[in-house]
Amino acid sequence: MTDLSIFKKNDRQILKKISGNEGGRPVKKDSEKHSQKVTINFTIAEKGKLLKRSKALGGIPITTMIRNLLFKNGYI
Repeated sequence: MTDLSIFKKNDRQILKKISGNEGGRPVKKDSEKHSQKVTINFTIAEKGKLLKRSKALGGIPITTMIRNLLFKNGYI
C-alpha cells in the first residue's frame, strides 16, 4: 500500500509512477471528432417537450438525442 501523504502535493509525476500508465482516454481521429456547431432556437414549450423526451430515454442530453434522430432518419 502507498502512503497517502504523497498525494497531498498533487505531483503528477508521482501519480504516473504509482499508476504505471499515462492515463486518460485515447485521442480520437479527426474524422470522429464533432467539431462543427449548429445553433437551433426553440420556444420554452418546445424545450420542455425535448427535456421530457430526453428524460424518458434515460436522461441523455438533448443535443445527443437530436443528433441520434438526425442520424437515424438519414439526414447525416
